[in-house]
Amino acid sequence: MHDTNFEAAELVRVLRRLRETHGNPTLAAISRRTGERVSAATLSRLFAGRNLPSMHAVYVTARALTRDTAELYAVRELYNRATQEQYRRRVRPDRRAPAVGTSKKDPGLQQLQDDLEALALSAGLSVRQIAARTGIPKSTVGDALHYDRLPRPDVVAAIAGACGGDADAWRRSAEDLVRAKEEAAKSGREHAAPSPSEVLIDAAVTRSPAEIAALATNLKGKGQTALATLLVETAVKERAVEDVTALAVALLGSGAEAEREHGVEVPEQKQEPPSSWRRWRGKAR
Repeated sequence: MHDTNFEAAELVRVLRRLRETHGNPTLAAISRRTGERVSAATLSRLFAGRNLPSMHAVYVTARALTRDTAELYAVRELYNRATQEQYRRRVRPDRRAPAVGTSKKDPGLQQLQDDLEALALSAGLSVRQIAARTGIPKSTVGDALHYDRLPRPDVVAAIAGACGGDADAWRRSAEDLVRAKEEAAKSGREHAAPSPSEVLIDAAVTRSPAEIAALATNLKGKGQTALATLLVETAVKERAVEDVTALAVALLGSGAEAEREHGVEVPEQKQEPPSSWRRWRGKAR
């Protein structure tokens, strides 16, 4: 509203001036003067120029600030012109394309920053003044209000508290955004593309037990023992019992064949003649 509707912007300026000339009351105080008919949140958006509420809300707000008939009449006229301009824009919208290279901010972050900036505007505080009140560097305050990165919850709480807001509520809102961002990142990692090793194993476990055994032996021979072990373990978990038995037999055969290929000789176990035991016992006696 505040960057396109000139009549609405003028209405906001008049309301701000009325507020300043009548003691600059807080939003909570203005809300109480309206008999709680207009909430502090609605007043925050109104004074920030972000939203144009109903005529009743605007007029009740103006009456809470002044009883001057001329000033109230001016507010009513400005409101009527602002709503007429809104209607014209809906019927004949602005078709200008967005600027090239405009960054797309996370909607939750954008809403948080818009509300935080509205709170600062409603309190009449600049970035420099907020920095002075909170002890936070001016650049950090500016980043919290405008930067594409999510500000720290403690920074958001400090800024909101300096502007008269509920610091704990603002902290919780920022923490919710941080938590949502972490959950989204975790979900993205879980749905990430599988690794080449996972693709290899998924394809290999569907082959015959002999082929799986040959591949596992080949991987082990190339030093990829962990991948070979994972292949066999996955096959054992996913294949039927008879396939697991055939795989075990194939692995034993592949192992013996690999030993022969590498010239490994397995010594034959010599059996002692049956009579030798008896001869030893006789000598012992």
